[in-house]
Amino acid sequence: MVGKIEGLAPCSPVHTADEDEHQEKVNQEINLVLKNLRDSTQASRAMLIRYHNGMYDLVGNSAIKMSITNEADAIGVQPLLPQFQNQFRGFLAYFCAEIRDQGYCYIGNIETLKEKREYTLYEFLAGRGIVSTFGRAVYNNDKKVVGFVVVEYFNTNYPTMGEIDGCLRDKSNKISALMSIASPIDRSQN
Repeated sequence: MVGKIEGLAPCSPVHTADEDEHQEKVNQEINLVLKNLRDSTQASRAMLIRYHNGMYDLVGNSAIKMSITNEADAIGVQPLLPQFQNQFRGFLAYFCAEIRDQGYCYIGNIETLKEKREYTLYEFLAGRGIVSTFGRAVYNNDKKVVGFVVVEYFNTNYPTMGEIDGCLRDKSNKISALMSIASPIDRSQN
């Protein structure tokens, strides 16, 4: 029995030291882009939220989820990353649908969410003191949305969509490129 199990084991670990080193470099670059985005837009927070599949239900449907993987907060702003892990996309359905359909979601004033009857998103933002939030899609090499970059504002002195759109678009494109960098590891030989 042990021989059969050993024969099924992969030739190398799931994550090699080279892969870990490569991913760490990519994450450092993403963090720099987010810090630059936060500073350039005077945001309270800039973050990358990535889509992933957390599990499957009993009939085999994907429980499509999302998590913050990278975050740059202004001084005095509590990180959200530890609390925002493995969230169902349905939790932010309006935001995710806007990202999917338009490539962006701009909420210049969260009070407009009440008019759209988007109470869950409103409460999520208002409960954390957010007054405005803007997001842009992050794409893979196949032009599929794999997540989004978001900036959030706690104060009412936030920029307009026109004032930050170019910067937000540029930074989301840079993060898309960084995430799409092929791993230096050739797994075809394993």
